[in-house]
Amino acid sequence: MRTSSGEQSTDLSISVVSPKHDESRWFAIPKDIREELSLSEIYEFPNLESLCKETIEEIIAGLLPGTGPKEYQESIKDHGGVCEVTRSLLKLIVANVRALEGLKISREVLYKALVERGDKIPWNRPVGYASLVTDIRHIDWWRMYCGQCFLAWRRIMCQHTQAILRNSTSSLHYYILWMGNGNRTAHFIKLWEFPEDTLDDSWYQIRSNILEAVFCKAFKTHHGMLNRIDCPDSPTKSYGLNIMTPLVQGYVTLSKALRVKANAGPSQSPDAQIRHWATFNPSKKKVQRKPRPIFQCDFDAALEIALRDKELFQYVIKLLRSPRYPAKPEACDSIPFSGSLQAAIGFVLDYAAVSVANDSPLESVISKNSGDLPWPIQGCGFHEGNVLVWTYNFKRFSSLTPDDFTATEDSERLWEDSHKTLLEQCAAKIILLCGPRAGRIIKAMIEGSSQYTLDIQGYKYQIYLDHRRLYIRCPELPAEVWSINPIHAARLSDVVRFATRVLGITDIRPYFVESSSIVGYILSQARKERLGGHIMTTDDLDAGIKLWLIRKGIGDDDDIREIETIAGSLVRGLLMLLHALPRRENAVQTPIRPPLPDIGRERTRVHEGFDNGSYEKIKEMVRDRVGKRDELYLECLSTLPKKETGTAEDIAEDAAEAHQTMTTETLFQVDDKEVTGMQTWLFNRRKETIGSDEGSNYLPKTGKRNNLETTSCLEVAHSFEARVEDLTLLIDQAITDGFLDPNIDLLKSLAESLGVKSSRKGCLRKGQTTGKTGCTRKIWREEREVFQTKEYQYTVPLGMTYERSISLNYCPIKFPSGMDVGDGTIYVKMEICPFGQRHPKVYATSATDDDPACRLAFYVRFTDSTGSEVRYYERNANTSPLFRANTFVDVLANSVPDEQIAKTPRRYLHYKKGMSPAGLEGFEGGSYTTLP
Repeated sequence: MRTSSGEQSTDLSISVVSPKHDESRWFAIPKDIREELSLSEIYEFPNLESLCKETIEEIIAGLLPGTGPKEYQESIKDHGGVCEVTRSLLKLIVANVRALEGLKISREVLYKALVERGDKIPWNRPVGYASLVTDIRHIDWWRMYCGQCFLAWRRIMCQHTQAILRNSTSSLHYYILWMGNGNRTAHFIKLWEFPEDTLDDSWYQIRSNILEAVFCKAFKTHHGMLNRIDCPDSPTKSYGLNIMTPLVQGYVTLSKALRVKANAGPSQSPDAQIRHWATFNPSKKKVQRKPRPIFQCDFDAALEIALRDKELFQYVIKLLRSPRYPAKPEACDSIPFSGSLQAAIGFVLDYAAVSVANDSPLESVISKNSGDLPWPIQGCGFHEGNVLVWTYNFKRFSSLTPDDFTATEDSERLWEDSHKTLLEQCAAKIILLCGPRAGRIIKAMIEGSSQYTLDIQGYKYQIYLDHRRLYIRCPELPAEVWSINPIHAARLSDVVRFATRVLGITDIRPYFVESSSIVGYILSQARKERLGGHIMTTDDLDAGIKLWLIRKGIGDDDDIREIETIAGSLVRGLLMLLHALPRRENAVQTPIRPPLPDIGRERTRVHEGFDNGSYEKIKEMVRDRVGKRDELYLECLSTLPKKETGTAEDIAEDAAEAHQTMTTETLFQVDDKEVTGMQTWLFNRRKETIGSDEGSNYLPKTGKRNNLETTSCLEVAHSFEARVEDLTLLIDQAITDGFLDPNIDLLKSLAESLGVKSSRKGCLRKGQTTGKTGCTRKIWREEREVFQTKEYQYTVPLGMTYERSISLNYCPIKFPSGMDVGDGTIYVKMEICPFGQRHPKVYATSATDDDPACRLAFYVRFTDSTGSEVRYYERNANTSPLFRANTFVDVLANSVPDEQIAKTPRRYLHYKKGMSPAGLEGFEGGSYTTLP
């Protein structure tokens, strides 16, 4: 895709505007509640030293909810007691927050002190933060939420911003923003910050919990959960957005009584909107799932119901199916887009949705080649000739970054002309608006449009109709196969199926996204298990996976247990099953983005290779169950009403739609009882159809023509599904990227590729000290004559939950969390070949022969806990380590001065703040001479 690009920022002090919406549940709230803007009381901000000391004393005495665990008392005592811990915590609080002490707190004071003068929030450090919510309708109105995180990017960018843009109401924080309906903004501000080398241990968690409790008290954001338990009747009139006490995080299993107390707190608030949360709170409501028909899915009928007018429906169908050609395609030559202006279907993309748990921050999503379509669109069978794709801001399709929240009305006005030109010139009859900002900006472009609600199998979509085409608002595309939940994926697949069916587009597999999310679930679970997490069994298998297996004819619990038994684990069995599923003959592979270069260390697919005997057993089981599924499907098909045309193709088309309805419309939104119900229905339906003569005119069981009709029915029914060979490629890509490799910490790998440092540290064992006894760049220059015959000793922490690393002149060497490194002592030897000779075990595997790094290798050795010596060469395929290795060879072997390195492409320099020579200030904190 042709895009304009910009440098990515890592400051998370951002302001996120909650989008305007027209949701029926908002209008169902009484108007006086929707429009209330009650003002918070003005009060004096407390002295943080006194408040911190008081809170710690209450914790030690067990007077606050959630402070029962002895870890608090013991840890505070071990670290010097109340006064010493208080002093250490105060040092972590940023200066502009301390400056609030003694001031009368108002919206104006908070905004000036925390937003305008606030410290930047780094993406990769443990911090405490606040979300200051303001409303443009009243200058004095404000609300606040306080939080903590070990990695700010995951919490703020991957969780909060996506939830706010999606108009989530899953928490009181998001609900208050949603209630503003486009008038409220969340300003994220830093309250405290831990040092970069902070260990992710119990003492870190305790200090974070205490600090969050202090600020929930200071800003009055809690609803009684930080009141002393010996004063249960203490009045709490809070306008805040925190519900649960932060002191339970990491230590207390939430009891029913604690949850009830926390959820009851907001009902006492002076703010009517917060009080309303007690009845609105979606977590308290059981989702009512309407019964969904098995053989009554008709997308034309869904559109007619949405339009509420038969004549209008007929007009729209004629409009959508009539040809239209671009008026002046040359007018779009300077506009960034992908695909064809003549395509009947288009996508306007917002951001790539990411997973809080599995996706890496700052990730460059989808394609290396700017001309590629996003992989979910390719996987459905779209290509450059049958689809039109562009982004809402005409930049590269990617996950959210801080730059996404710096756009102004002026910048949006600059995009308007390009949007208008594309909408006027393209031939698309249906355009899918994938994401909130894509929907908002295109809706503003289509003057005089009418709005309706389309219901597809229980999923509701806003649609807009003008004289040219139909626009459908739908969820965002995923960044990776594991990035979105199954419901999100099913909503995407259903709307693609609707659009292609109404337009009569063939050779599209709309359920690719849904199927790929199943693959993502399996991969995510595999990674969790390899990192020591809970092992999935048949008894706790996700309901969505169960229904997917039912679709394949393998949904019976006994079948699933058999897979688990044969393979040795359920995840392993599901991976085998994916490979064993039948594949269509002569299928043309969907283009998938090329794998990254060889990483130099073989990726782990499974702990051991597939056992051929086990695989053959599962393959035979799959063949048997799929055969029975197809037999049952054709028996059910014979009961369908006869169509006027009476052709096998017509029957197959309707049957295929019915087949999809049976599976996808109940997929991912059912509990175990409903899964059992589906199995019962299949069994009963089979009994009803066996021996029945109904439908014999349509699918007779004998004769050559009948066999052709049967084959046609099955082929059409299966054609909407993702091809197994395409799903296999997704698995292979994940393996190439290291997703299943427990030796790979995705966060650190990405951080290093971007030239930034992650602060994920491990926990030290008793008696172990941390530290690296290697050299700085200045000292490395002095090692030029001796490094070839010398080993350098480093120490890594033990028992940590994340990957560890050491670095030699910022070139990382990584040690996975599960790797046995004995006492943590590591020895590294540098090997540099003569000029012009490439090292056979080169560290930077992507180095060209012109890169000095092609001569460099790192030989690593250590002794594990069994006394065995481990030796290997470290390899790294990322670009940023390559540039760092280039600098290392310049320094160590070529004695190139920093001033010359700074002018040489493909290099990296790093200086501490205030320590750079004149002219090299731009390298403070680390910078590249060429963007990696």
